Amino acid sequence: MQSRLSLMRDQILHVGARESVREHRTPAYKLVVGIDADVIVRHRGRTFRAAALLMPPREAHALEVPGVGVGLFWALGSPGVPWTPSAAGPVVLNGKTSAALRAWAKQVAITPGKQDPGCDKEALRLLRLPKTFRIDGRVEGTLRRLAANPLASLQELAASARLSPERLRHLIVGATGVPLREYRLLQKTTVALEHALSGASWTSAALSAGFSDQAHLTRTFVRFFGRTPSSRPSQAWLHDSWAPRDSDQSEACPFGAATSRGPSSFASGSQPACLRSALDRRRAALLPRCAAVVDSPCTVKRRLFRPRSHEPREVVE
Repeated sequence: MQSRLSLMRDQILHVGARESVREHRTPAYKLVVGIDADVIVRHRGRTFRAAALLMPPREAHALEVPGVGVGLFWALGSPGVPWTPSAAGPVVLNGKTSAALRAWAKQVAITPGKQDPGCDKEALRLLRLPKTFRIDGRVEGTLRRLAANPLASLQELAASARLSPERLRHLIVGATGVPLREYRLLQKTTVALEHALSGASWTSAALSAGFSDQAHLTRTFVRFFGRTPSSRPSQAWLHDSWAPRDSDQSEACPFGAATSRGPSSFASGSQPACLRSALDRRRAALLPRCAAVVDSPCTVKRRLFRPRSHEPREVVE
């Protein structure tokens, strides 16, 4: 079976076989499902197996997939995914839930890559992630501004939120559990991945995304995904940006083909007029929503996750 990578809005899908990734910690939710064999997980000095595993953001772990497996990354705050991590450790899914997830993963693996958008809806339905607490409107607005413009400086983001840089960093890590620096690095990494899937070299992609050089991109990529950028799958698809940036138009494009989002689209200091106008429209649309600050977060019932321990917790349904 050919390995496959798909970059979509708010998510990254990876299908592979007999793979092993070193220890890493991603500031995003990660679902791993072994189709024909359990996944081997190394977490905090312990090794265990799981048919399906949900890893919360920023949880260090290493993985080995003996057979065919499907991995899916979700950005915090994406549709159906809470802003605030709801578990303090990996969640091992067994029973009916794991059987249903394996059936879903098998269908995803045999489906052509051009049909990947929307494949996560069934997985989210099966996981039944809890709704998030409401977060400060200034935090949500800042993170969405950062998604629209990954090269924005900390001073620009703080000025937009009318906060000092230190206060903004404090609010973000308090509301989401993820430092602002990691958000920025993840956005830059996905921008570099977009350029690479558009046909640019990794050196050009790294510079266009705001990294100092290719080595800086490689270190960040390994830190977040446990592998180097050069370990490309057999097939790769660029369906849309990880976050809304230049347009809302989504067009599936196989690896190596030219797209409208070329390397020059995010060149530092020189953005095309069409990109600037699109970003201005997005900022204008965000301002009313960002101005509302929620004073009292609402508490909702949590089904699968309780932030009590970093130890793996098994869920059988």
